[in-house]
Order: sequence, then structure tokens, then C-alpha cells
Amino acid sequence: SSVFQIAAVTRPLMSVGKICDEGHEVIFRADMAVVNDSSGSEICRFTRSHGGLYLAKMKLRAPTGFSRPE
Repeated sequence: SSVFQIAAVTRPLMSVGKICDEGHEVIFRADMAVVNDSSGSEICRFTRSHGGLYLAKMKLRAPTGFSRPE
């Protein structure tokens, strides 16, 4: 599960601390970072940009119980 900011966010941030608190492992390398679950299976992968940011392309489901302002 993730915690999201309810705003017009173009680049949501993920907290490494929260990912680890949920029982996952984050491994950083010079060119990428990998998030593994407690059994060692890869959950997602981040590629490192030229500016040093670790970026991932993800599809997110719309949260239930929230309506979108028009």
C-alpha cells in the first residue's frame, strides 16, 4: 500500500523508509534501484537519471472512496 498526496502532483515521491517499514528491501546501485518483497521477488525497478534521481514508470489504480474534482 502507498500513501499519496491529494494534489496536482506530476512526480510523486516514494519514501524508502516507508517501503522498508512495510517489509520490503530497497537495493541501490549506480544505474538503478530495485524494490524486493520479503521473499526476494522484485516488485519494481527504478532507473537512475543523469541528474541522479531514481525514476520509475508506474500505473496506479484510482483510489476508492475519493471523487475527482472537476
